[in-house]
Amino acid sequence: MASSWARTLAFLLAGSVPSASLARGYETTEAKILTLLQREEDASVDLESAVVALGPEATKTLFEALGGRLTIADGRTLRPREREQLTACLRAWPEGEVATALLGAARAPSTPSRQLLALRLFGDFAGSDSLEDFLALLQEIPRTQLRHASVREGVRKSLARILRRDRGGYAVCGRWLANLDRVELEILMEACKENGHGESLPILEALLKGDTPLVTQALDALGHHAPWDPSFGEGRAAQALSFFLGSADAAVRRQAAVSLGRLREAEYLPELVQLLSDPEPRVRSGALWSLREVTGFPWEEDPERWQNWLRQEEVWLEDEAPDLLSNLARSDRARSIEALRILSAHRGMQRYLSEDLCRLLEHDDPLIVARTSDTLSRLDDRCAVPTWIGLLEDPREQVRDAALRSLRAVTRETFGDRPEDWRNWLQRL
Repeated sequence: MASSWARTLAFLLAGSVPSASLARGYETTEAKILTLLQREEDASVDLESAVVALGPEATKTLFEALGGRLTIADGRTLRPREREQLTACLRAWPEGEVATALLGAARAPSTPSRQLLALRLFGDFAGSDSLEDFLALLQEIPRTQLRHASVREGVRKSLARILRRDRGGYAVCGRWLANLDRVELEILMEACKENGHGESLPILEALLKGDTPLVTQALDALGHHAPWDPSFGEGRAAQALSFFLGSADAAVRRQAAVSLGRLREAEYLPELVQLLSDPEPRVRSGALWSLREVTGFPWEEDPERWQNWLRQEEVWLEDEAPDLLSNLARSDRARSIEALRILSAHRGMQRYLSEDLCRLLEHDDPLIVARTSDTLSRLDDRCAVPTWIGLLEDPREQVRDAALRSLRAVTRETFGDRPEDWRNWLQRL
């Protein structure tokens, strides 16, 4: 039997058409596709094969046909595979025409499902040069329709894909902030949260001046930034979050505390410990969750215990850590390994240890490099991620194995030992 997509094409192309000229295009395209179907022994063909055989002009006509009814005839929307094939069809178009056609399809009177597909496909092709048109389109969509869950989700995904592909789009969005209403701002923050790019920090910082719901959502998005992103900015997101730990609003205090935990930011441990005595239970629970995330300790909500631990760590950091770190610079392998063992037990202090430990990843001794990787991994130090990716190309197997082990432990990703896979992942963030 023919594939579901091929049957759908035949059904769509056989339907009513808006004009005689387009009807001729339908007939031509339908005949060629049916010919392709008949050539296949199993009577099946996908759209990608059809694109190659038909060429750009015919596939352009084909999409114009589909563009009139972007919802499958029986009411269901395109499945992921079918959407991929339609995307392949669009790639055959002359460059620069796709975004215009999709914006036109999204603007035309239509059902939410048709509009959703056009907006999602727009996200596959548009860059920052078309982003202003996209934002203007959002303002044309009736608010009731934009609040429709599927349309809103489609807009968010498209916007996130555009910003991932072209980070110059964040500057465009920043210029549009004053023109966006509540729903549009929420969608923008959701896209920023999904990507976690440092370029979105100015947008989120600007929105921290809004009302409580907007501030809470912006704080949540700040907590999803990836510190290994080179555009992240040293401690910038954490600094913005820390300001709201003293907010008069309990929901804001809680979200600021939770977002600091997501960043695993150790600099503000004293403030988080202090929040364990907050009068609001939800604020205390948020602070406790973050303390556990940063330190790895499973302790209960016991302010005195956490305060005692923090005081001991501060004393250790001042009195003992400097000697241990100085041992790392020596050529004595045994002393270095012993120092690494002791340092690895002080998770929560990684901010103060990271710089010295990362320098050790350049050591000539493969055992030292491997043990250092393991130590950084136990400290949950995510700032070493780019260095570990580079070490996957090290000629020493022991170093490569330790780097891969650490990458998987810290990022929670499961890629193999191919550096390009990790670099592609890092670039997509």
